[in-house]
Amino acid sequence: AKRKGKTKPSMSTLQSIRYLASSSYIRNLAMIVIGYGMSINIIEVTWKARLKAQFTDPNAYSMFMGTFSSVTGLLTLATMLASRYIFDRF
Repeated sequence: AKRKGKTKPSMSTLQSIRYLASSSYIRNLAMIVIGYGMSINIIEVTWKARLKAQFTDPNAYSMFMGTFSSVTGLLTLATMLASRYIFDRF
């Protein structure tokens, strides 16, 4: 048995792009995502290039990255735990 329900209108790719571009909210959201992606790539490439210059020994580089990742993880956990109390208060 066929299900009767609403059928979605089929749009071409160009029509879909036009539809999405007509929404200022979607346009602004896309600009934020694109800007974030570009800035994080530029910063990450520069940062890693400087680290490679600083740590010429691969073991020292790996040790630094491991420590950095561990500290980042601990700070993230602490922030998540603290945010519960911060959001309750404010």
